[in-house]
Formats: sequence, C-alpha cells, structure tokens
Amino acid sequence: MNKSRFFLFVLCFLSFNQVAAQLYQNNSSGIKLNAYGTYASLDSYSGAQIPDAFTLQIQIGYNIYLQPGWKLEYRLLNPIKQNGSEGLTFPSEKVFLQVQDVQSNQSPITPSQLGYQLGHIPMSQSFVRLIENSPYGKSNIQYTGIETSFFLIIEGGSYLQEYKSYNQYKIELEYRLLDHNNNVVSTSGSTSIEMMIYPKDTPPDEVINGILVKGNARNATLDFNSLERYQDGVEVTYSDAVEVTTNTDYFILARATTDKLYSVNNNSLSLSNINIQLTSQNESQQGTIVLSNTDQVLIQAPFGNTHVQNFDLKYFTLPDNQEFIEAVSDTYTTTIIYSFAPQ
Repeated sequence: MNKSRFFLFVLCFLSFNQVAAQLYQNNSSGIKLNAYGTYASLDSYSGAQIPDAFTLQIQIGYNIYLQPGWKLEYRLLNPIKQNGSEGLTFPSEKVFLQVQDVQSNQSPITPSQLGYQLGHIPMSQSFVRLIENSPYGKSNIQYTGIETSFFLIIEGGSYLQEYKSYNQYKIELEYRLLDHNNNVVSTSGSTSIEMMIYPKDTPPDEVINGILVKGNARNATLDFNSLERYQDGVEVTYSDAVEVTTNTDYFILARATTDKLYSVNNNSLSLSNINIQLTSQNESQQGTIVLSNTDQVLIQAPFGNTHVQNFDLKYFTLPDNQEFIEAVSDTYTTTIIYSFAPQ
C-alpha cells in the first residue's frame, strides 16, 4: 500500500487588542552562506531518499556575533524542469528536503539545538522556513562554521510513470538567513542538482489520495477585541473547509511549524492555547487536538472505496486564559501543516 503523505499549509493568526550555493552573495554582516549539491537518481516506484543531496554551510566570521532567534529559509528558484524548452516539469509537491546531519568546527551540535524543522520540509517557489527562531547564538569572537547536509526525498507512487525519462530534471535552490528582527543578513547564490527519474520496477496499484484546505480557512484569525472575548474565549468555524479524496483508510494530522506563536516584535504565546477541531459533514467523524509542533491525529477514517469527505474546521480558545489576559497587544502567528497519511 502506498504510505505517502500529503501536506498543506494554513497560516493561523492570533490578534490582541489589549483590553486592559556554490557561490555566496556579498554581504556586510560577516555571515556567509555557501551551498552546493550532488546528483540524485530514483529507480523505484517506492520513492527515494537521497543522502547528501544538498549541503549548506553557514560561515560566521571572526568577531561576528549572532543573536538567538534567527531564521533560515529556502526556496525553489525555478520549476523543476527537464533540459530544453519542451521538457517535462516535475511536480514540486512531490519532493522535500529533510535534515540529515549537522557539523560544526566548534562544539558538537544537533539539528534540534539549531532549531531545524524535522521531518519532510516541502519545496516551493516561495520561501519555506528550515529554522524558525533558532535558540542557537554565537557570542564569542572565534570563526564558526556550521555545515548541514540534507536528504532529498522523492515521493513514490504510480504517478512517476508520467515523468520517467533519461532526461534529467534540474532542482535549483536558494537559501537566506534572517536575524532575530527578520532582517535578511545573508543570501546564498543559487545551487542546483540534476535529478533522474527512471523507476525499473512495476508501478503500484494507483491509490487516489488528496487533501485540500479551502477558502478563508487558509488564513484563520482569532481576534481578541473585547473584554467578553477574554472572558468567554474565541472561536472561528469554517464550513466545508477541508476536503479529503481517498480510496483507502487514512489519518488526518496537524502540527505547527514553530514552537510558539510569535509576533514580528518577538513576543510569543504558547501553542497549547489554540485548539483545533474537525467535524465531518456527512459521516459521524469528529476530532479535537491541542495545537503543538508535533504531529497529532485529528481524524482516523476508514473508507474502502473512492470517497470524497468534507470537514468543518474550527479553531477555538478556552475562557479566562491568564496568558491571554497578560499578553502584550500584538498579532501572533504560526503556520499549521495539515497532513494526510494513508493507513
């Protein structure tokens, strides 16, 4: 059975009105990004995990300091196309980065200590965060070099038949580092690899899977603009907001990409203040979770035949929350990833 997962992003806002490369780009910050990659090849319909596909070096110069709270992000510079104007374009939603290893010329450090997002990190032509508010800081005068290697994850499935070819696809990435105030301090030059898609085994039986978050639910807002809202809590419901198409049993999971809700002014609130509920419109299915930055199952649903299922999506907070009452007036945000996992 195909065990691939499908990912969607929803940006959640919490607003308070208090009632009461291969070459690095030149920069003046003393922090440089150097990126490079290697060749990638897929030869099975089960997908691939290519080690050391991309490598990123963060070089922090002598007598240069880096405060905690910095961010690292990346993007696709171009669609993943074969050479030539008539070449195929490989779907970017089928490829991901995953942190493999981190090395430093200073004391040993792990991906979690740097603040890397773990798991599959999607590719997009818009910037996607690899690190959100890193707890790591450099306060000494020594030169520091941090090197991160990434797996390239290529999702398996019968869809690969359409893209099977000896002609190679080009994946071109760009990275940038932002400081704790969200100022861009360094940008890598473009780094690219060639990827060949040529599975040699038998295609699997097609599994029809898909998840879609629709309409205004993609930018949810919980607004505390009156005393009653602090006392009673706030909720917002989006009808028919999540659509699942499947011919297999499945889970719907959700997690935040950050460890807290953050504002541009570096104020923060606990994720656990936000609750998420999914309720099916035509089946007796409902699930509720307290938001965190680890995957949690919202819905477990058995369907043996092709089936379209619609869910109402609700975000809500509990009444008389002391952290909200004491919070600084600001707009706090996080990105929520909804994932679909066939059983």
